[in-house]
Amino acid sequence: MARQVRPLLHLAEVSEAQNFRFDEVNGVDVAQEVVAYLDRKAAAKEVRLHIDAEEGQPCIRADKSARKRPALRAGPV
Repeated sequence: MARQVRPLLHLAEVSEAQNFRFDEVNGVDVAQEVVAYLDRKAAAKEVRLHIDAEEGQPCIRADKSARKRPALRAGPV
């Protein structure tokens, strides 16, 4: 039952505009946070994750608070 309830709760949360606070976010920083988060799981499967990004990449508009949640909610710049 939890498998069915969790997606519904997530859908309800993302459906309400007031749950978003968009701001400029460095996409490379976000990618590095994701790699850091997944690094241990990847290493356990003998997979190496690496970000190869040039400096000066444009920022994206995203909900910064979503960084602490399972997925970053990004939107168009």
